[in-house]
Amino acid sequence: GVKLLEGRFQFDLDGAYDANPSQDQGHFPNKIWRLQYGTQCCTFHFERVTVDLGSGADRREFAFRIDLRGVGKIVDWDL
Repeated sequence: GVKLLEGRFQFDLDGAYDANPSQDQGHFPNKIWRLQYGTQCCTFHFERVTVDLGSGADRREFAFRIDLRGVGKIVDWDL
């Protein structure tokens, strides 16, 4: 991951590498992208997950969340 602006902005990339994928799958079957931005009172999270299931089928999920400091999640959407 990478942190910018004194740690307030964070970008992370996570995944798996398959050296010998099946013919209908890519070398990176699982990928997770995360963005996070924090202010004094709240933090904004965005996450995208992609899972290659083979045969051209992918599962893609998006999530957005806002956390208030001292309160917890006030918005939590999974798309």
